[in-house]
Amino acid sequence: MVYETGYPLISLEWNYLNNARSGDQESWQWLVDQYYQSTVNAAFLITGSIAAAQDIAQQTFLSLIESHNQHTNGSLGGYVATIAYRLSLKEKFRNRKYYDVSKFEIAEPSINQLDTLIGNERMMEVAISIKELDSNSRDILVLRFYSGMSLDQIGQLLEIPLGTVKSRLFYAIKKCRDSLFKKGILP
Repeated sequence: MVYETGYPLISLEWNYLNNARSGDQESWQWLVDQYYQSTVNAAFLITGSIAAAQDIAQQTFLSLIESHNQHTNGSLGGYVATIAYRLSLKEKFRNRKYYDVSKFEIAEPSINQLDTLIGNERMMEVAISIKELDSNSRDILVLRFYSGMSLDQIGQLLEIPLGTVKSRLFYAIKKCRDSLFKKGILP
């Protein structure tokens, strides 16, 4: 995607980060609006704790502001996801506890309370299905769909071949789909 100015979207994302590092509140707000919720969601699915996920999101944004990287070739979203993923793994192995995923609250707006209740139940069942996956498959699914990383980026981050990324992602989707079908969530 290229804007009218001729600058690619990736360059503009990094400009927001550089401006936020310089104290620009609007750029900081753009970063939070763009990446906070997906960072919390991904961290929750890896750690199993909403409190840990919120802490990881805060640590991720702190790392973004404090880092002095000059690399701006990839997407900022991929960079954010990489930081959050590594922090999530540290937390997961540090704590080694599994939390009740029913505590996960969905931040989706709904028209009425019944729609909200049904939506929350569905999202909780999706989270449970994801948590039931083995860690290799779960991490790839979370990185792909909740952090927005490309298959190549995932392979590089996890240091595994692209074919392995694809097969684990296929397995994860199939396993989640089967689980949700058995629970009556999917038709």
